[in-house]
Amino acid sequence: PQIFHKSAGRLTETFETEKLTGSLARAFAFAAAMRRTQDFALSAGKIQVLNVYQLSCRIYIARWMIHSYELNRMWLTPMNQEETMLLHKERYKETIKNLTVMSDILARNVFKDKNACEYVLRIILEDKELTAIDNETQMDFRNMHGRGVVLDCVAKDGSGRIFNVEIQQDDEGAHPKRARYHLGMMDSNVLDTGKNFDKLPETYVIFVTLKDAFGCGLPIVHIDRIIRENGKEFGDEEHFIYVDFSKDDGGELGRLMHDFRVKEAKEMQAGALADRVHELKETEKGVEHMCKEMEQLYDELIMDEKKETARNLKAMGLSIEQ
Repeated sequence: PQIFHKSAGRLTETFETEKLTGSLARAFAFAAAMRRTQDFALSAGKIQVLNVYQLSCRIYIARWMIHSYELNRMWLTPMNQEETMLLHKERYKETIKNLTVMSDILARNVFKDKNACEYVLRIILEDKELTAIDNETQMDFRNMHGRGVVLDCVAKDGSGRIFNVEIQQDDEGAHPKRARYHLGMMDSNVLDTGKNFDKLPETYVIFVTLKDAFGCGLPIVHIDRIIRENGKEFGDEEHFIYVDFSKDDGGELGRLMHDFRVKEAKEMQAGALADRVHELKETEKGVEHMCKEMEQLYDELIMDEKKETARNLKAMGLSIEQ
């Protein structure tokens, strides 16, 4: 944020010397600063999307001009043609150093490793015998008649249980009805045609949240359906687990959450999670992989921004040619 605000301030002055004043100058500065700030590719880019409907028509047009001209002025491009891929990577490497397991882009790559995924599940479920036989990240569940969903990590163990692990940084992302939707989408995709419903596997949706999602003051909350009148389990084998990242219970779960917080593998307890973080952040092969992932994410965000700009122009009755 400090880099962004400093960049925006300096660029506002630059634009004003170009005889652009008021909100138009600020609009150009805002967009250019976004492009110059490396973190835009990972998280700050959402600011422009979230605030788009609050901006004036002049800011919409300014955003489109910046994209469509492909930034003929050098101060508008963070990565012009003269900038080498080496410098590009150096920017990413600095960002990678500050990532933790709670960072989306690192988490998705950590959980691609079966051993790291199994390690985390064993601690959260307190099941040392759990064996992960399959796992997939960014799993896209399509819905022909409604909203689809992309799940951070879906894993299966040797007994056939299914686990969805989600790293959530905001309250909305950990809403109980989101957990319900995740589980429903998984259920709808695991039972083959003609199979009896009793063949549905036991399923867990696990949210790791930045803070106490329910205000219970507990490091971990287990949620299961019960028969209200007698307190007995309903028996649908659906389970919801919320882990509070900010709490330390003094035990193995607390140490795991500590490992989710720190930036370096050497600060973690020995295990598959530390091994995977070390591989991704401190080996040449891992850093190269992370750089490619970040480049792809950056390109996707830029494309999303261009599509959003086109939609807004259309809503205003303007065409891109205009």
